[in-house]
Amino acid sequence: MCGIFWILPYIEKLNDRMVYEVGISLVVLLIILLILYPIASMLLVGESVRQIFALPVESFREPRLTTYLPSFS
Repeated sequence: MCGIFWILPYIEKLNDRMVYEVGISLVVLLIILLILYPIASMLLVGESVRQIFALPVESFREPRLTTYLPSFS
């Protein structure tokens, strides 16, 4: 999105045919990004949740903090 907004001021310096081609390219790129970003986000969240079920039972146990914290007695 930032790249598209960075290119927009330079479009005025191009001729009409180039403006049309760059405009169409930016619209196509924007549509592709608007479709792919939510799909990719959903896949990442789905994979993260799915991998929770593959963890061993020991990973859900709480550690005994007394073995990790030093004793000052």
